[in-house]
Amino acid sequence: MRARKSVSRCAKPSQLGQTRNIYAEELFPGRGSELSNLWRTRQFEYTWLRTVCGHYADFWRVTEDALVFATNILKLELSLEKRQRLMQAYLELKSFPDALPALKSLRAAGIRLAFLSNLTSYMLDSAIKSSGLEGIFEPSLSTDRVRVYKPDPRTYRPCRTSDFAKASSDKSKGILRPGFWQVSP
Repeated sequence: MRARKSVSRCAKPSQLGQTRNIYAEELFPGRGSELSNLWRTRQFEYTWLRTVCGHYADFWRVTEDALVFATNILKLELSLEKRQRLMQAYLELKSFPDALPALKSLRAAGIRLAFLSNLTSYMLDSAIKSSGLEGIFEPSLSTDRVRVYKPDPRTYRPCRTSDFAKASSDKSKGILRPGFWQVSP
């Protein structure tokens, strides 16, 4: 019997930046890209600051706080309707066109797939469903479980202790570090 392989990557296959830019441009013509870039930058900064300072808030909250900050800095009027529409982008992610065939090919080759994300479980489930990637990944692990954000080493503990890692191999050290593909027979 052939041993199963596994691949884990601490990233998600989506076109989030494009989706966010499209919505931002629709709501703030001529300023969408600028808003999207500042929003994303502040989002990273907030996750890092919250982790370093020990003041956790889930990624939905961090994302909304970053959006409010970005619109304030750019002096854009963020109505409740616009805020909800922009936040909805995180629940309506689409995958790159080549993602599904490539991932199906990996699964067909016996490779198990998983990922770790800063998104909350609800955001992950919504994004996976919206992107048409249901059933492709075994676990989708959220940093929400450990209440800190990547790249803090604590975020990788669920990867190490998940059933996925235990079943993959005792060589699953690759999922202990960010940005590292782990392939094991």
